[in-house]
Amino acid sequence: MPKRLRDKSLVVAMRAFFDESAISPEDGPFMIMAGFVGTIEDFERASDAWQDRLDDSPSIPYFHHKDRNCAFLIPALAEIIRDSNLQGFVVTIPHAPFAGRNNKIAKGLIGTRIYDYAFIHTVKYVLWWVDKNFAEGEKVDFIFEKRRELQLCIDKLYTPLSIEGLDFWNRAGSCTPEDNKRVAALQMSDLLAGQSLESIRIKRKSEAFQVMEGNRKIFIINEKPHKTVEQNLFLHSIGKMIYDAGRKKILDWPEDTIDPALYEKEYRALLAIHRIAQETSELLDKETEELNG
Repeated sequence: MPKRLRDKSLVVAMRAFFDESAISPEDGPFMIMAGFVGTIEDFERASDAWQDRLDDSPSIPYFHHKDRNCAFLIPALAEIIRDSNLQGFVVTIPHAPFAGRNNKIAKGLIGTRIYDYAFIHTVKYVLWWVDKNFAEGEKVDFIFEKRRELQLCIDKLYTPLSIEGLDFWNRAGSCTPEDNKRVAALQMSDLLAGQSLESIRIKRKSEAFQVMEGNRKIFIINEKPHKTVEQNLFLHSIGKMIYDAGRKKILDWPEDTIDPALYEKEYRALLAIHRIAQETSELLDKETEELNG
């Protein structure tokens, strides 16, 4: 664990490390966010044992579940997690509701990406668990694998909610990105995420997954966004198709002779989509409030 993370131990006693798997639907039907929660001392002991195993001959610089050269280490590393005092969490979100998302139209819109839902549900369940199991006043710092999607979640979800501090959100410490090549605890999370995906593929818990939860049950949380999210993403996609069709007509028309009636159908269709989106916005706002609460 980097020294700058260990130095925070004087302020915050708990840590939560999380990595993701199958963020693309091509990798599986569910995105997975998985990781571990524990005290700084718990992570230091597990990290030392983890690093010792990586240093054994044949040594590898860091563990990555997708790297076939690391596969021989999985049984031994699973045992290190089993023998630790770390609590595992796995959050799954289905890809299907996001199939209609148009990357250009929805770019930068919080709540339109599958990562947003995996992130917020992971944080919520960890904070709830910490609130139920640790002394009042204890906070937890979150460390996620560095991804471009993470910063928007921190800025738009985590920071405002942690500042507001309602309910179990008063347990929230900092939330930062890190590189799993340098952080053993994120490599542990990568192992759990990878074995969770493997368990989904084979339709039963993998051997390594069973080993990891040999002394402590790993919490598995299956969540999905409200149906209004899927509806609005579909509207985004249809709207983009209509816009592109109208734009093509304009570009194909001879210069300086554009007839407004040419794209009247597209204009009216976009207005209809806008009205439908407005009608569902209240339901979406309620879902967002529930998601944040």
